[in-house]
Amino acid sequence: MHEPPIPQRMRALTRVSRFKGGRLALLIGLALLAGPPDARADNDKPRLIISEIMYHPPNDKKNRWEYVELYNPGPNAVDMRGFVLDDDDGDPLTGTNITSVKVEPGQFVVLFNAQANTVERMAAAWGRDVKWVKVTQWPTLDNQSERIGLWANIKDYRGRNFALAMDDVQYFDKSPWPADDGRASIYLKNLDADNAQPTSWALSRSGADGGRTADFVDTGEGQDDSGIGWFVPALVVVAALVVAGAFVFRSRLTGKTTSLLLVPVMVTLFTGCDSKSPESKQEDQAVGSPGSGPGQRGRP
Repeated sequence: MHEPPIPQRMRALTRVSRFKGGRLALLIGLALLAGPPDARADNDKPRLIISEIMYHPPNDKKNRWEYVELYNPGPNAVDMRGFVLDDDDGDPLTGTNITSVKVEPGQFVVLFNAQANTVERMAAAWGRDVKWVKVTQWPTLDNQSERIGLWANIKDYRGRNFALAMDDVQYFDKSPWPADDGRASIYLKNLDADNAQPTSWALSRSGADGGRTADFVDTGEGQDDSGIGWFVPALVVVAALVVAGAFVFRSRLTGKTTSLLLVPVMVTLFTGCDSKSPESKQEDQAVGSPGSGPGQRGRP
């Protein structure tokens, strides 16, 4: 009975295995037989890329309006449960800091400072079609330069290991990076481009590649977070009542009517109830300044 013919590559493999050192040759032959590794396996790995960075919102001294946009370029959804976002300074984190969310293929999500802002206020400013993701222990973004990274788990992150980051970007505010104008984000012009290269980025402009100007929203930047914001108005009211009482007491002693004199005094005192400085009022309107929002939909 005839045996089935041996494929040509296997015949060559059988021949070389007969010589001294045939075991090594056999292994090499098997590797050749297997062929090159499937490059698609790498493409199928869960992956998110940093596609937009708002590191210098206008008049935002408390970092309430910073954000980082992520994009899923892969064919599979990515579950961000256990992910970490951080920069390259300050004390390393001890745990994860991103709300669990699923990012579908081709979808954008935008990470924001959940300890200083809310989903509602971010949506009111930048758009309700954006998928906002809360981040605690927000890594304050420097206005000149910063390296930010995204890790898939706390184990990879330990020691702030950027070599194991899923993605990271170090940006600068000067050429060859887009020059900072103090109000707009930088975004990845082509989502297939290398986001480590400064020429891959551009300064956001309203109406360009899906960018948009934020709608006005009262940010509350001027509110005193120390818990004494009520003190100044209360003190003014007490002072006004004391002055009014003094005028009434004096009028009774002298027999003269001084009630009309109270009008300018009371007006002057009560106008002091607006405890916000001009700078704080400017901060309240910071989000209404020209700029572009996250969630770029029209980019190539």
